[in-house]
Amino acid sequence: MTIYIIENYSSTGEVSGISRYNNTLFKILNTNDIEYKFVSSYFKPETVSERNFISISNKKISNIRFFLKLFFFSMRLNSSNSILHLHHPYKIYPFYLTGKNNYSILTVHDDQTLNFKRKHNKFFYLLYKTLTLFCLKRFSSLVFDNFSLAEKFNKNIRTYQKSYILNVPVDFGMFPPINKSDARSQLKAKINDKILLFVGRLELQKNPILAIDVFKKISEQLNDVKLWIVGMGSLEKELKHKIETENIKNVEFKGSISQNEINLYYSAADVFILTSLHEGGPLTVKEALVCNLPVVSTDVGDVKEVIEVIEGCYIAEPQVDDFVNKIQLALAVNNFESRSKIEKYSAENFGQRIVEIYNEIK
Repeated sequence: MTIYIIENYSSTGEVSGISRYNNTLFKILNTNDIEYKFVSSYFKPETVSERNFISISNKKISNIRFFLKLFFFSMRLNSSNSILHLHHPYKIYPFYLTGKNNYSILTVHDDQTLNFKRKHNKFFYLLYKTLTLFCLKRFSSLVFDNFSLAEKFNKNIRTYQKSYILNVPVDFGMFPPINKSDARSQLKAKINDKILLFVGRLELQKNPILAIDVFKKISEQLNDVKLWIVGMGSLEKELKHKIETENIKNVEFKGSISQNEINLYYSAADVFILTSLHEGGPLTVKEALVCNLPVVSTDVGDVKEVIEVIEGCYIAEPQVDDFVNKIQLALAVNNFESRSKIEKYSAENFGQRIVEIYNEIK
């Protein structure tokens, strides 16, 4: 039996949450000697060998073109000896059309219908929701990032397949402990600065505008405070324009950071902020905690579950004043330690469960 993991890295980006999730999954499959193929566009992650990589394009392509290429790929697939593992419902459709979706798993990281609802009118939203439901029902099993997400889908969208709750894992091995002063030295950051860190796509769902507004308010109250923004997206120009017109100082856009470097940024910062409107199981929160970085976040996904046992982390309302207050509380915590408190979300625990799921679906 071969697991086919399918994702267009041209659109998600090398260091997106899904790519980091997949890298953890690849390591688990390698460790357990499970046969798999990673099907993507031209980019091959380092964790995948040549024999396990299938490129359906030799260059970057859009999701639409990737979707079309998946149709032709599905025609060649021996579905009687394979399991599909996808992250987006609509990517099952080419396999459904060719009758090659006998065994399939969807990992549901979030309710993407919410994004569509914000951007389109009611007619297109209902159409999208209907198509999403159609695709969801084509999967053999659904894996949800947290209980509330599973409950929402089963109640509102009414999926009836077998489902599992499996929190997004963090690979402890990718984030060895680094002393803050050493991390700052490597990044040429001042040791006395107070650094807030935002890591994520610069898109509406991640709500980076709120991060800018929060930083503007807190920089009026504290000296030597900086905001580092790691990530890229369609809102980058709008954010930079806002910063310029409102004369907000000490905001640094770091762009897309490789997985080998992101540990330095978590280790050098003082507080990690997540301002998202909705999430499933945000990996960045767990990555920050593995690096002993306090978290202030909106109440999304499994964040409350993850941080509830960690003193010095806070859930904030999605408005400026509450975020500022919670950040100040987090900055006041001495000798913060969180790495040992999130071991339940380790890649090892995740690996044991995902292998069980693969064996069950066989």
